[in-house]
Parts: sequence; C-alpha cells; structure tokens
Amino acid sequence: MYPAVYQTHNYLDYYVRQTNVVLSFVLSQPWADVKRVVVAGGSEGYFVAIKTAYTNPKVTHLIVSSGFLDGRQQGLIRQERFRGLTGEISQEDAQRNVEARQNQWLEICRDSLSSSAKVGDPPRTTYSFSHPYNKDYLLSLSIPILVIYGTADIAATSNDILPLEFARRGKTNLTLKAYPDHDHTYHKLVYGADRKVINKIYNGVTVEKEYFQWLQTH
Repeated sequence: MYPAVYQTHNYLDYYVRQTNVVLSFVLSQPWADVKRVVVAGGSEGYFVAIKTAYTNPKVTHLIVSSGFLDGRQQGLIRQERFRGLTGEISQEDAQRNVEARQNQWLEICRDSLSSSAKVGDPPRTTYSFSHPYNKDYLLSLSIPILVIYGTADIAATSNDILPLEFARRGKTNLTLKAYPDHDHTYHKLVYGADRKVINKIYNGVTVEKEYFQWLQTH
C-alpha cells in the first residue's frame, strides 16, 4: 500500500506540472542550453512526456518509449484480446478478461477523482493515464518526435498507426522505431520451436545508443 500523500499526487496532470516546474528551474540556470530542450519518457513517462511537450513550447525534441497510444486501460484490454488470439488463454477466457476490464472502467468512471485504493492504483491514476488524446497531442507538435517500442509489448503496438496519421496531415517530424520481439523493457525474446519464450536478452543499451544517434541528426 502506497502512502496517501503519494496516491494523492499520482496522476498525469500532477506529473506534467511537476515536470514543467523542473524544466523552468533548469532552463533558468546559466549552464542550460535553452535552444535544445529534449524531453524523454517511457511507459508511464510516455504520457507525461507527450503532454509536457504539448503544454510547454520550450521543448524542442520529444522521445517517447513503450507507451500505449490509446491509453492505459485500452492497452490492457488489447493485451487480453491478444492472449486469446495467440492461444495463451482460450478465447472464452480472453472475452471474460476483456469484459472484466470494461466493468472495471465503469467503476473507475463512477469515482474518477478518488485517490484511495486498497490494492494497486486508485481510480484517479488509472483514469488520468487512460485518456485518448496522445495521438492528438503528438499531431499538434512541429518539433522532431521519436517513438520507440518493442513489438512484443502488445499494447505499445498501438503506435503502429502513427506514421499513417502523420502522413495524412503531410507532417514529416515523426520517426518511429519498432524493435521486433522486444518486450516492454527492451529484452529481446528468444523462442523455442513451440514459439514459447525460452530466454530474454536485455538490449536496452543498444536502444539507448540509437536514440542518442537520432538526436545527433535531428
């Protein structure tokens, strides 16, 4: 159980305000380069970084990683459906799990500002990170954007559609990089003959090097 003071502040807009305050302080320092301000975030930080860039015109580059474009709860539903499609669980069990997530969402929406929970995140946290506006925020930006994720991170594959949406609007400021067979934390999955995972090899250092290389050319 997390402390109540933490739960009270554990929601998207608080983290965005917090990040903007830190940026304001850093950029007021004499050693800061205000002409090049890179914001990066992964997983939950994906949401924070996107909305920070959307709300802060001082941000010049955005890197986001392993995030669910459609929202957290939406991503969890996508994962359950995928488990049924791949045979990890039966289609019937997948449907029950999807419906459980849908019903959970109904409960969250009934008390979306609540910051108390006996187990896991409170409604306010899940509600704030399940908004559907990440795509709109990204499309509104004209700064260089790098989006990266592993293809074994099923909910993060929702980012696959971003090149289509940027192209539809004639925008060319998106770079998208998907890592085949990598999970949420960039472990490369090794499969046996039966397509079951038999090993995981951490590849995060390579991923990190590649996004620093991207920064050198953008």
